[in-house]
Parts: sequence; C-alpha cells; structure tokens
Amino acid sequence: MRFCMECGHELEPGTRFCTECGAPVTEDPDRTQPDGTLPDGTLPNGIPPVPMPDAPLPGPLPSPMPAPAAAKPKRMWIVITAIVAAVALVAALVFAFTVGRDFFTGATPPTSSASSDAGTSSGDGTTGSKTKKKTKTNTKSKATAKPDAKSLSSITSKYSSTDVSVSAMFLGDGTSSTTGADYSADDIANTAAARTKFVSAGLYLPVYVAARSNGGDAFAEAQSMMSTMSNDDANQAIADLGGFDAVNQWLSSHGYDDTTLGRNYGDVAASDAGYENYSSTYDAVRMLAAVDADGASDLMNVDVASEGVAIPTDMTVHAHRGQGIKNTWNYFAVVTTPHGKAAVALATQNQGKETAAKIMGEVLADIDSQLAKADE
Repeated sequence: MRFCMECGHELEPGTRFCTECGAPVTEDPDRTQPDGTLPDGTLPNGIPPVPMPDAPLPGPLPSPMPAPAAAKPKRMWIVITAIVAAVALVAALVFAFTVGRDFFTGATPPTSSASSDAGTSSGDGTTGSKTKKKTKTNTKSKATAKPDAKSLSSITSKYSSTDVSVSAMFLGDGTSSTTGADYSADDIANTAAARTKFVSAGLYLPVYVAARSNGGDAFAEAQSMMSTMSNDDANQAIADLGGFDAVNQWLSSHGYDDTTLGRNYGDVAASDAGYENYSSTYDAVRMLAAVDADGASDLMNVDVASEGVAIPTDMTVHAHRGQGIKNTWNYFAVVTTPHGKAAVALATQNQGKETAAKIMGEVLADIDSQLAKADE
C-alpha cells in the first residue's frame, strides 16, 4: 500500500498523481518503510496509519519425530561384528583340519601325494602301489570269547544233568593272575551242574594256587605234586600252608567258594568216615586258567588217551585225572589247537571209567570245533 507524500492520501496501484491533491507521486526509500509508513510509524504529513486487523497467526506445525541418530550405526556395527566372528570361526576350523592337526601332534604332512605313495608298502611285499591291500581283522579275542554252553549241555544231557558237569573257557595269552582274577563268570560256559560240589578226585589245583601265592617250601612241593600227581607232596604242601583251615580260608578269600579240603589226598579211610574234598567244575576251570597263566599247565601230563579219551588230531592236551573215591571219574585239562587254547573241567559220579572217557572225548571234539569257529 502507498500514500501521497504531500497529503497522505492512499494511492491506487500504478497511480502517478495523487487523486486528492494532484501532487506527483514520488518514492522516498529513505523515508518510507515497506508498508508505506515513515520510520516513526506515521504516514507522510503526520497522518497515522490505518490500523490493520490482527490476523491470527497459524499455530506451530507439528515437528516430525526425529529418528534416533545412533540406531542405524549401532545395528551396522552389530552386523559387522557378526561377519568378522563368522570369518574368524571358518578360518580357525580350516586351520585345525589342515595345518593345526599336524602342528599340535608334531606330525609332518607329506610334501606331495606322489612322494607319499612311492614309499608306502602295499602290504604284499611290494612298494610304489597306491592300492592298499585289505587285511581281515578278527576283532573278537579268544581271551574274551566264550564257548557255547548249549553245545556242551547237549553232550552232558545225554548222560545226566545232575551227575555229569562240564565247565569250559577260552584262554588268552597268559596274562591273568594265579588267582584267575582276570577272568570273570561271563567268560565261562557251564552246564547245568557246574556249581554242584562233586568229590574232587584228582584235583590238585587248589593246593597249587594257594602254595603259589604263599611261596616257600609249600610252592616247591606243589610243583612236584603237579608233575607227578604225588599225594605225599600235596599233603606236605597243605601242612606247610597251615593245614586244611588255612588253605580253605585262602580259597574262600579268592573266590573259590565251592572248594573245600577235608582230608589228605589218598586218604580213603577219612573219606569213608565222612571227611571229603569237594569242588565244582566252575571253580576247577578258573583254577586251570590261573595255573596256565602261571605257565604251569605243562606240568600236567597224564596220558588220558590211553584211558580211552578220544583226542582231536590237531589238539595237545595237558591233563590231570581223578578216579575211584565215591564212584567218581574226573578230568581237568588245558588244551591247545592251531586256533587257540581252552581250559576244560569234567566231573562225573556214578558213570564209570568208560563213560567218563567217552564224555571227555566228545567234549574235546566240541571245544576243538568251537575254537576253530572263534578263530574265523
């Protein structure tokens, strides 16, 4: 809006002369303000400006919610950290399976596959072949394998399930102690009467294992007893060990619970009076294992074949035999074949010599077959 500099009349836009006083319209930038007033707020010639109605000012515009300044950078660092950790993990795994394995074990990796193969034997006495010969491995050790109890029972049951008993076990390389502690009940195959206490005619093994533990004169006498089946040597060893009670206590403390000595060897009168020596085939076969572990089974050299026992052609037998008292006939043997070694204990009563020898022959044939199968 403009006003006349002379009379203060409001001028129309584009007017060159004041319509009120006819004065020419001039512009004085030093005196007028953008709204046409003088610096003191009045119109030219002292005319006050026409008050303008107050227009409501618009309210403040709503400010947009500012985004957190650190949110995006923080997420970015998390992602970067995760990527770096993943790369480090992959690198560590690669190191462990390539360089690290040889570094920590001290092994020197081959420089090339050609040089490695060139110096490797193929297994058949030649070198330079990359093809390795597969070798059959028998993972079942005969020291832990077990004879088939059902097969043995099929033999004894033909004669008597109560008056005939067999226990058998495969032997290892002689690593057990003289008490047989390295062998467990799980290693032994037993027929039905294996824990029955038979009259232990011919069983010198209890004296040997007890004397071996004690040493001294008793052990020297026990060694002589084993090689000759001398009753006198056996009885003297018992006396040197402290008598029957001392030997029985030793047997009980070493797990031979079915074995007791109540009379001297060969004392028929004491037997008739009710004093007897007893044992089971279960105890006897463990004693055989202990004797064999001590390297003493070779001392047992009774010729059982001459008594009618059929021995397989590939089998060597080291045995003791007992007979006579209370109609018993017993065999205790360590047998060896090209396929392994076994301990066999047979106790009979009321069967007689011929039947006992026949049973023992059948048992040895069965053990021979089982050793061969275990060695396959």
